[in-house]
Order: sequence, then structure tokens, then C-alpha cells
Amino acid sequence: MSTESESDDDVFVMLDGDGRVFGVDYHDMEFGFRAYRDFVPSEHISALVADAAVVDSPMCPASTFWVACEDMAQPRCALEALAAAVFRTHTSSVGADAFEKGTSGAEWWVQTGKKSPGLHWDKDEACRETSGIFVHPATSTVTYLTGNEGNDEGNAPTLVFDNLTVPEIARHGAGVPGNLRPDPECRRVFASWPRRGKHVAFDGRLLHGVFPELTPGEAFRGDPLACGSRVTFLVNIWLNHRPRDVRRLPDDVARALTPNAEIGEYLASLGEPEPREGLGVTGVFDDSSPKTLREPLRDRFFGWSGDEMRLDGALPLALMREEGGRGVGGVAEVDLDRDVAPPEKRRREAMRVVENAVRGGDEAIRDEKDEKDAKRTKRT
Repeated sequence: MSTESESDDDVFVMLDGDGRVFGVDYHDMEFGFRAYRDFVPSEHISALVADAAVVDSPMCPASTFWVACEDMAQPRCALEALAAAVFRTHTSSVGADAFEKGTSGAEWWVQTGKKSPGLHWDKDEACRETSGIFVHPATSTVTYLTGNEGNDEGNAPTLVFDNLTVPEIARHGAGVPGNLRPDPECRRVFASWPRRGKHVAFDGRLLHGVFPELTPGEAFRGDPLACGSRVTFLVNIWLNHRPRDVRRLPDDVARALTPNAEIGEYLASLGEPEPREGLGVTGVFDDSSPKTLREPLRDRFFGWSGDEMRLDGALPLALMREEGGRGVGGVAEVDLDRDVAPPEKRRREAMRVVENAVRGGDEAIRDEKDEKDAKRTKRT
């Protein structure tokens, strides 16, 4: 077990040996990648897309919102009801006493437009900014409100990098929980192509994001702005920890959205233990043919300022883009260990996160802190 603490505002965070929030009975919780085809029925999609546009507008200045366990029985709008349904779906297996209701809930937000989310770890952003501590949700989820079918233009898949947790370089000396490697490696990548109403969930500690060039067909053509608008509803499931600075959706905004009564009856059923229709893994990409040749990843920089870290490795990007255009809302597994020999070569084939030598590590966080301190001084 590792303990992390923070003095600002008397916030204290304790992590267990797996880097998860301490005190939760995770024994029966599912952390593997999973997908559900028709999580939200088509007749409700249009209303949710319209609501997402309102939330992702100047009318609503905050970026993420909170629904506490105690408020889930009476959501004020359809989006809050959907966040509550996601929470119930992925916590129903662990039992009522597995976590503390007072400090647990759903952090939710929407993404609209044509900009694709870059590589990132879901985390308590305020804790990371003030101390470098990475506190992750138990589960991360994506619900697609647009897809690659019908009148929707092409959209790139969500990529989830199995086992790729935060490396030691990103923790700025805060330490790595005992059961996590300081330099984790990824040998399997899940790719989920959007489909309206589809829902995916995965371990909240894992690196994920979108590569725009994997947009199916001719929609991409080398320009990220050429792909269709992407509307997603995202929920992080937090157990025994509420992210700092995340508040509930303002009342005036909630009143402007679709009332919960219009879809609440259906969404309430999503919390039952019976799983929705699972997509599973529809294909495996490996090195068994020349078509699957991997391309080295170039300029995959990411981080709090944009370039502190880099994803290093190779993927069969051409094949992934080609195969993604053939199916609608499919899921594929990229197995980086398949047919790789000799065994000593596998480390070179794995993907990992490396520190950008130009600007990274402690220098980046010091610069960021100095900038924040300067802004506070100017205001006072």
C-alpha cells in the first residue's frame, strides 16, 4: 500500500498497491475492456446530442460535472440520468457495502465538434496540478452519440492501451504504488469504432485517446478537421474519492435540458446486473501477413502542457484504418505479441511512454507551478 497526501485544502488521498483509491472492495469489479452495442436506444439519441451541444457551450463555463450517489435517485435531466445509469451498470456487481456512498459518484462531461481527444490518463486534475499525484477513477467510460453509420461521417476509434498506467516519470517523485511497474509496457491495444448508442468501459488507470488518421474511408484525407463531428458522453466512476473542483451541473442549465422523465424509465433498467449485448473483440491484428506491418508512431507527444511525454512504439495503422471502414461500430484487438520471435525481441515490440527530453518531468511541473503562482499574485 502506498500513501499520498496533499496539504492544500486539507485533501488527503490514499492509494492501494495497485494505484487505485484505497478502501474499496474491488474483488468483484470488472476492469477489462468491454463494449455494449445499444446502450442508449436510437429514439433518445437526438435529444441527448442537442443537450450535449448546450453543455459544451458558453452557457455552461465548467467542463466536467458531478452526480453524487445520493443524488442519483432523482436526476434533474436526461444527461444526469444517463450518468447515474452508467454508474449503476458498472458498480452493481460489487455490492452495496463495497464503497462509501458519501464520497462516491459519477464525474461526467461531453465532447462535441471535430476535435479528437488526445492521449491522456483520466485523473483528478486538481490533485495532479497541485502535487503531481495521479488519482484515477475506478472505471472510465465512453458513450457514443454519433457514429460511422447512416448520415454520420467517419469517426476514428477510441484506443485503449492495455497495462499502460502512469510511468514513474509522470509522477514527479511521488512514487509508484507497489504492484505497478515504474516503466509499464503495452502489448495489446483495443480499438473501438463509434456507433450511435454504443458504450465502452475500461480500467480507469489506462492511457487512452484517439488517432484522427484512423478515421475510416476517405473522411480523413490527412486533415483532422475533415472528419465528421464527434459527440460523446463520458463518465468516470469514482469510488471513495470525489475529484476536487468538480461540481454539479448548475440548476439553470439542468432546467434547459431534456427532462429526465422522457428517458428515465429506460435508463433506470441499465443498472440491473444483466449485461447489455456485448460486442466482444471482432478481430485481431498481428504480424502474420505483410498487410499488418507496423508503422512507428511519430510525434505522439502529450502531457499537461502538451509535450512532456511521448508514446513510443508501432501499430499497423494502415490496416486498422482499412478494417475500421468495413464494419459499423466494431471493436478490434491489436496483439503486439502475436507471432513475435524470439522472446527477447518482445520488449522492443512493446509500446511505452517515454519522457520528452526537450521539455518534461520536474522542469515542466515547476514551470507550470510558477505560471500559476504568477497569475495568483497578479490577481491579488
